[in-house]
Amino acid sequence: MKSRPFLCCTIFVLGVLQFSPVAPTTLEEDAENECKDQFAVTAKQLSQLHNRDFESIDPVDERVQCFVKCFFQKAKWVDATGSLNRTQMEADVPTDVRHEISQIVQRCTPLQGQTACETAFKQTKCFVVEYKKVEKEYAAKFTDDSAQHL
Repeated sequence: MKSRPFLCCTIFVLGVLQFSPVAPTTLEEDAENECKDQFAVTAKQLSQLHNRDFESIDPVDERVQCFVKCFFQKAKWVDATGSLNRTQMEADVPTDVRHEISQIVQRCTPLQGQTACETAFKQTKCFVVEYKKVEKEYAAKFTDDSAQHL
């Protein structure tokens, strides 16, 4: 599947799947640089996106919103309207989190902005916030499972 390699950077940028850290490939770096250059996001804003710190991005302006749309549209995780693409996201993630991804996308896709960029930002921010909760649950479960095997 051609979009699967791009997932590495999608995961890298969002830090979504912390249990399997991956380095971005040239394809992802090129996509990030292209979107960064096109929308002139600052190093600080980019760092905040990498750290999934959407709440601290200030200002959340059209440049940041359009960077998010640009990047995730290249990964096919966001469509031209800025909406999360549940089908592609489910196809790209490990099977053990597909159900959670589907539920999160279902909760986040009703969020709409006045532009496709704003919609992409709102839905992606929602996705990140909700996925952090899933990460905590998995981390707790992993810790509990590991302790039982000692």
